[in-house]
Amino acid sequence: LALRLTAKLARGKGYPALHHRIGRNAITGCISRISGFGNGFTGTRFMQQGSATRRRSRHRAPAPRSSRRPDVAGLRSWVGASAGDVVIRLAAQVLSTIVIARILSAEEFGVASMILASVAIVGALVSLPFEEALTQRQHLTTRHLESALFVSLGLTVGAVILALVAGPVLGRMSGAPELAFWLPVSTLFLFGQGPGSIARAVARRRRRFVDLAIGQSASVIVASAI
Repeated sequence: LALRLTAKLARGKGYPALHHRIGRNAITGCISRISGFGNGFTGTRFMQQGSATRRRSRHRAPAPRSSRRPDVAGLRSWVGASAGDVVIRLAAQVLSTIVIARILSAEEFGVASMILASVAIVGALVSLPFEEALTQRQHLTTRHLESALFVSLGLTVGAVILALVAGPVLGRMSGAPELAFWLPVSTLFLFGQGPGSIARAVARRRRRFVDLAIGQSASVIVASAI
């Protein structure tokens, strides 16, 4: 305001050169002060941040390529463990079937096959639905695990009762009275299906596929030997 008044005064007195010089100096001084004020509080800060960012990006070390290798190695180990688990279980089941067929007679082998098939079907109904549900669930709590264990044990108790009732009937219909004893006894092994399915679901959620494959292979080998 003072500069503008001075310029008007100089113009009124007839000093055009002085008026031009004062006006130019006023504009230059205002711009320099405004720019200096901005640089001091905002512009300098942004410039410093930009230069710091450029320095960090310039001196930042590139991401190591080896950080992606553990994922690929883990995937390979998972696939290899799963394939080995399938091969080992298949080989153990085939060998155990051959040995049992050599030891037992044709009638006894047929009865054993009927019992094992029935128990396998009931075991799939007891364990597989809960395992998949627990594995695919987005948020898993202890209440979910307890509920799945309780329901699976309840279904196992129901399967044992059903075997006690259906065993004598199937034995009379097929002419194999031993079904009345061996079918309920074989169904008792289903009590391990519930906890086993929950343990497999937790292992799959934690991506411990190698440990899961080793446990399944070992269990099949032990069961085949027994």
